[in-house]
Amino acid sequence: MTALHPSLTIEKWQTFSQRDQILNIAAEFSRIRNLVPQKQSKAVKECYERALDLIDLLKSDLRWRHGLKEVCRFREFLAELYLNDAENLLRSSELERILIYWNGEAAAAIG
Repeated sequence: MTALHPSLTIEKWQTFSQRDQILNIAAEFSRIRNLVPQKQSKAVKECYERALDLIDLLKSDLRWRHGLKEVCRFREFLAELYLNDAENLLRSSELERILIYWNGEAAAAIG
Protein backbone atom coordinates (compact mmCIF):
# COMPACT_ATOMS: atom_id res chain seq x y z
CA MET A 1 0.00 0.00 0.00
CA THR A 2 1.24 3.46 -0.81
CA ALA A 3 0.18 6.88 0.43
CA LEU A 4 -0.96 7.99 -3.03
CA HIS A 5 -2.53 4.66 -3.98
CA PRO A 6 -4.00 3.37 -0.71
CA SER A 7 -5.84 0.43 -2.27
CA LEU A 8 -2.89 -0.67 -4.40
CA THR A 9 -0.63 -3.14 -2.63
CA ILE A 10 2.65 -4.46 -4.00
CA GLU A 11 0.97 -7.84 -4.35
CA LYS A 12 -1.91 -6.41 -6.37
CA TRP A 13 0.48 -4.36 -8.54
CA GLN A 14 2.44 -7.51 -9.33
CA THR A 15 -0.70 -9.17 -10.68
CA PHE A 16 -0.86 -6.53 -13.42
CA SER A 17 0.89 -7.39 -16.66
CA GLN A 18 3.98 -5.34 -17.44
CA ARG A 19 1.92 -3.73 -20.21
CA ASP A 20 -0.74 -2.64 -17.73
CA GLN A 21 1.86 -1.36 -15.28
CA ILE A 22 3.39 0.82 -18.00
CA LEU A 23 -0.03 2.03 -19.14
CA ASN A 24 -0.96 2.99 -15.57
CA ILE A 25 2.13 5.17 -15.36
CA ALA A 26 1.52 6.52 -18.86
CA ALA A 27 -1.97 7.59 -17.78
CA GLU A 28 -0.34 10.09 -15.42
CA PHE A 29 1.63 11.55 -18.35
CA SER A 30 -1.61 11.86 -20.29
CA ARG A 31 -3.15 13.77 -17.41
CA ILE A 32 -0.11 16.06 -17.30
CA ARG A 33 -0.46 16.75 -21.03
CA ASN A 34 -4.08 17.79 -20.48
CA LEU A 35 -3.51 19.82 -17.30
CA VAL A 36 -0.50 21.94 -18.27
CA PRO A 37 -2.40 24.06 -20.83
CA GLN A 38 -5.07 24.66 -18.20
CA LYS A 39 -2.44 26.09 -15.82
CA GLN A 40 -3.32 23.47 -13.19
CA SER A 41 0.13 23.46 -11.53
CA LYS A 42 -0.95 21.69 -8.34
CA ALA A 43 -2.72 18.95 -10.27
CA VAL A 44 0.31 18.55 -12.56
CA LYS A 45 2.57 18.05 -9.53
CA GLU A 46 0.13 15.47 -8.15
CA CYS A 47 0.34 13.54 -11.42
CA TYR A 48 4.12 13.44 -11.16
CA GLU A 49 3.85 12.27 -7.56
CA ARG A 50 1.51 9.44 -8.54
CA ALA A 51 3.79 8.46 -11.43
CA LEU A 52 6.80 8.38 -9.09
CA ASP A 53 4.79 6.28 -6.66
CA LEU A 54 3.89 3.78 -9.39
CA ILE A 55 7.50 3.61 -10.55
CA ASP A 56 8.49 2.71 -7.00
CA LEU A 57 6.00 -0.16 -7.18
CA LEU A 58 7.43 -1.12 -10.56
CA LYS A 59 10.90 -1.33 -9.03
CA SER A 60 9.59 -3.84 -6.48
CA ASP A 61 8.34 -6.22 -9.19
CA LEU A 62 10.94 -8.90 -9.90
CA ARG A 63 9.84 -9.09 -13.55
CA TRP A 64 11.65 -5.77 -14.05
CA ARG A 65 14.91 -6.93 -12.42
CA HIS A 66 16.74 -7.07 -15.78
CA GLY A 67 15.76 -3.49 -16.53
CA LEU A 68 16.04 -2.17 -12.99
CA LYS A 69 18.94 0.14 -13.86
CA GLU A 70 16.86 1.76 -16.60
CA VAL A 71 13.80 2.02 -14.34
CA CYS A 72 15.86 3.75 -11.65
CA ARG A 73 17.42 6.13 -14.16
CA PHE A 74 13.98 6.91 -15.61
CA ARG A 75 12.78 7.70 -12.10
CA GLU A 76 15.70 10.09 -11.64
CA PHE A 77 14.81 11.97 -14.83
CA LEU A 78 11.16 12.11 -13.82
CA ALA A 79 12.02 13.39 -10.33
CA GLU A 80 14.28 16.07 -11.83
CA LEU A 81 11.47 17.19 -14.13
CA TYR A 82 9.04 17.22 -11.20
CA LEU A 83 11.36 19.37 -9.09
CA ASN A 84 12.69 21.76 -11.71
CA ASP A 85 10.47 22.03 -14.77
CA ALA A 86 7.16 20.24 -14.15
CA GLU A 87 5.24 22.09 -16.84
CA ASN A 88 7.70 21.39 -19.66
CA LEU A 89 5.49 19.41 -22.02
CA LEU A 90 8.33 18.59 -24.41
CA ARG A 91 10.41 16.86 -21.74
CA SER A 92 7.34 15.20 -20.27
CA SER A 93 6.38 13.85 -23.70
CA GLU A 94 9.91 12.56 -24.27
CA LEU A 95 9.80 10.66 -20.98
CA GLU A 96 6.37 9.29 -21.79
CA ARG A 97 7.63 8.02 -25.16
CA ILE A 98 10.60 6.30 -23.48
CA LEU A 99 8.28 4.70 -20.93
CA ILE A 100 5.86 3.39 -23.55
CA TYR A 101 8.57 1.80 -25.66
CA TRP A 102 9.86 -0.29 -22.76
CA ASN A 103 7.02 -2.66 -23.47
CA GLY A 104 5.98 -3.52 -27.02
CA GLU A 105 2.44 -4.38 -25.97
CA ALA A 106 2.05 -0.98 -24.30
CA ALA A 107 3.41 0.76 -27.38
CA ALA A 108 0.93 -1.13 -29.56
CA ALA A 109 -1.94 -0.25 -27.22
CA ILE A 110 -1.11 3.47 -27.43
CA GLY A 111 -0.65 3.29 -31.18
